[in-house]
Amino acid sequence: RYQLLFELDQLGFRATGTLRNDRIIKCPVKSMTKMKKSAKRAFDYRSSGPIEVVRWNDNSVATINSNAY
Repeated sequence: RYQLLFELDQLGFRATGTLRNDRIIKCPVKSMTKMKKSAKRAFDYRSSGPIEVVRWNDNSVATINSNAY
């Protein structure tokens, strides 16, 4: 997914999407279990170049990546 968003950014397209837990390879955001134990509305994020990955806890844990921030 990182490579796709990077290539879209190079072409001038902006994109945002959700990620499944097994699709985050080598991204050091907090794990799903740690996020479930954290307070509601807690979040963790990492960015690398034009790509940002955000994971937050609300009713459940959600993860998105974007090159449109």
